[in-house]
Amino acid sequence: ADQSEKIYCVNTYLGYHIDRNDRRIFYDNILGKFDEITRLLKDDSQFFNILKDNGFRYILYELSTPGIDQTPEQSLREKGLRLINLLIKSPKVKLVATDNYVKDSKAPLLLLPDGQTVQARPGLVGKVAYLGSFGLFEIQ
Repeated sequence: ADQSEKIYCVNTYLGYHIDRNDRRIFYDNILGKFDEITRLLKDDSQFFNILKDNGFRYILYELSTPGIDQTPEQSLREKGLRLINLLIKSPKVKLVATDNYVKDSKAPLLLLPDGQTVQARPGLVGKVAYLGSFGLFEIQ
């Protein structure tokens, strides 16, 4: 991978394993910047254009982000769900890696990390066969 490409990182420890992470990664763990920027936009998917225009190529998202919010306001949950829905639905980004598996009758049998054998494929949409921890998206 190009060592100059930037990564927008949400709530994951995986950034620590990325070369030159001190220069390449912007951490937005509570999605404050995401919220601040999208409040100014008419279309939340323009957020991806802003990232791309500022040199970002990837988004690394911790899939459990919406579920960790224990506050009465549930603001992180709302922002996390808003972002993951954008990531799944927008043609401006493409899922390039995940450790989340969904059932797929057309997929080959796989031995999942929990030991079960199932017809599944890596993905975020569908009936979950194995709950993963991250999604890596490429901004198109």
